[in-house]
Amino acid sequence: MAANAPVEFVSLRRRQAATGLLRLRARLRPRRRLRPLRRWFLASVRARTTALSVLVVAAALGVCAYNLVVIVQRSLVRNVDETNLTRAEDVAARARAGVLGRVIPVSGGVNDKSVFIQVVDQAGSVVASSENYLDPNAFIYVYPEEGTQHRIQVQTTVHGPPIAPEASFRVVVLTGQTPTGPANVIVGTEMDQAEDTVADLRRALSYGVPGVLALAGLLIWLLVGKALRPVELIRTQVATISDTASLDHRVGEPPVDDEVGRLAQTMNAMLDRLQRSAERQRRFVADASHELRSPLASTRAQLEVALSHPDPADWEATALGLLSENQRMERLVNDLLFLARNEERPAGLVGAAPLDLDDIVLSEAGRLRARRQVQVDISRVTAGRVRGVEDHLTRVVRNLVENAERYATGTVRLELRRVHTNARGPQIQLSVSDDGPGVPLEHREHVFDRFIRLDDARQRPDGDNSGGAGLGLAICREIVTAHGGLIWADEAREGGARFIVQIPAA
Repeated sequence: MAANAPVEFVSLRRRQAATGLLRLRARLRPRRRLRPLRRWFLASVRARTTALSVLVVAAALGVCAYNLVVIVQRSLVRNVDETNLTRAEDVAARARAGVLGRVIPVSGGVNDKSVFIQVVDQAGSVVASSENYLDPNAFIYVYPEEGTQHRIQVQTTVHGPPIAPEASFRVVVLTGQTPTGPANVIVGTEMDQAEDTVADLRRALSYGVPGVLALAGLLIWLLVGKALRPVELIRTQVATISDTASLDHRVGEPPVDDEVGRLAQTMNAMLDRLQRSAERQRRFVADASHELRSPLASTRAQLEVALSHPDPADWEATALGLLSENQRMERLVNDLLFLARNEERPAGLVGAAPLDLDDIVLSEAGRLRARRQVQVDISRVTAGRVRGVEDHLTRVVRNLVENAERYATGTVRLELRRVHTNARGPQIQLSVSDDGPGVPLEHREHVFDRFIRLDDARQRPDGDNSGGAGLGLAICREIVTAHGGLIWADEAREGGARFIVQIPAA
């Protein structure tokens, strides 16, 4: 038994601990029920606004009610004091004239317990008293000062005088002159009526203030709900649009141009941008898939032909064709990566520095001359200094030069000069012209869209239309716009195409 005792003791302690844990959980269980209400309160602007407004109204009503009670109470006490003072002055005037008897009549007679009067001389003896309070002892004795007349000595509230032990009286002591010397006139008036008035006022406020708070809370709840109903409707409509992924829907705009109306307008503008972005992305993916399919299909066709006829196959020509298609696909992938990165983080001026744009133009002109496909005219290239990213601006010049080379019949002209515009200030203007078929007027803006190739309107004279994927000019516009510049298409003096770039001068 002795060996088993510690085990029983430990098991008993475990049972007690488990019982205490269960009791603790039982105590905490009602608090958990309040969590949904708390979460609803914190998540509801309507509830928080109503609660805060009710608290503010309650504080204001509390202060107003307290001040009202204090003002009414002081006003009633002041009225009683004025009545007591009038009675005391009347008694003092009669005492000074020597016509005051020992018994002073009151309006209610002997049984009137609401008012009493005493006149006490300089020695503390009662000279006269009201007929309902014939007490020989002075109610209040204050030594009257000589040479004073109609001076208030005491003005206070007394609880439980002998005339009415359960009541409160407002008492005034006024010093006056009599034929025998100065005396104090004591006048007391019952305060029950004033106290009842104050009590009734407090009772009315105790019932009225909660009613006003409830009414104010209900009105605020309804008004806030009515004000937030359009917001909730907008939220519901936006949630529906998000769930169904149909970006062509729009939220209803209230007819009033207030905060809610502007919110609806902003939401619709955001949905317009999202719809355009989604359509642009879908079109981008579709066009990219189509463009990537072309070099892959060509590569596959060349390999299949070479494998199906291995003996007469010219593997060197096949390798050159595959290399050309590979380079074409590499350029396309690089352009797609640039546009994808630019969508996520626009090609801004990160790493920008002052540079000579004429150096870039002359360098690209040298590369173009080395290929010996067209003649290059750089006689009108002058110095031009801008602030930008060298790699990006090199890409712009190279894309424009290669585009001009692709469609030129024999000559590509490069011009660089400084111009001044009234709206934009000093600009460095680059012009790249070719003597090819040119760009029709109705297509001069669309050539800067992605995957746009004007094959029918702008073909090479030799019939070769194996151009790029239609991303070069789109990339040019992205970069030039990021540098704060402009790019547009125009007609060259020789009748071909002319692309003009303006970038702010450094």
